[in-house]
Order: sequence, then structure tokens, then C-alpha cells
Amino acid sequence: MDLTTRKNLISPNSKLSIKQQCDLLEINRSSVYYTPTIADMERDELIKSRLDYWHTKMCYLGVRRLKAKLAEDGIHVGRKLIKRQMEEMGIYCIYPKPNLSKPQHGPQNTSILTSEY
Repeated sequence: MDLTTRKNLISPNSKLSIKQQCDLLEINRSSVYYTPTIADMERDELIKSRLDYWHTKMCYLGVRRLKAKLAEDGIHVGRKLIKRQMEEMGIYCIYPKPNLSKPQHGPQNTSILTSEY
């Protein structure tokens, strides 16, 4: 049985206490009492949508600059939350990687104008 089915089997009006029912069904009592808030889910979706907007508009912005952009939009969140959301979404800042100014070894590409036919 999955967790939701086992949670639905628990009844507060039973002769057994909720603790005993949880022990028999092998679930945590905290999962019985916990109710997820819709406001948190909506807020996360709002943050993700704004992160996606700013990342598609300016993909070079890092976590700190995205925090400032979200603050301009009226969403005040911390850097760690932004970093976690970005990791969940699979987006990252695009920046020059090391050793880009060093010449490549191997065959060099020549332009069409310098080649003779």
C-alpha cells in the first residue's frame, strides 16, 4: 500500500489512538497531521516563473543579480532559495569559462577567402 492509502485508513474516532494506528500502519505521525499550504506552492511557482523570465531575458545573471531583479519585482527571497530553485529548474548562469583566450592545438580553420581554388 502506498502512503496516501495508509493515511486514509487512519480515523480519529477509532478505539485505537492515532499513535497506535500510525505504528500499525508504519507511517510517521507527522505525515498524518501535516497539511501542505497552497500559498507556499503558489509562491514557489511565482518565483520559478520570474526566474525563468529573467534567465531567458538575461542568461548571464547569477544568483546574486537575480536576487536583486526579484527584489525589484517585489519578491524578497534569499540567495539559497534562488540557487535551489535554479538547480531544480536546471538553469545556470552562462559566463566565459577558463582558458578561452589560449590558442587551440590541432588543425586551424582557414577562411574561404584565403583558400585558393
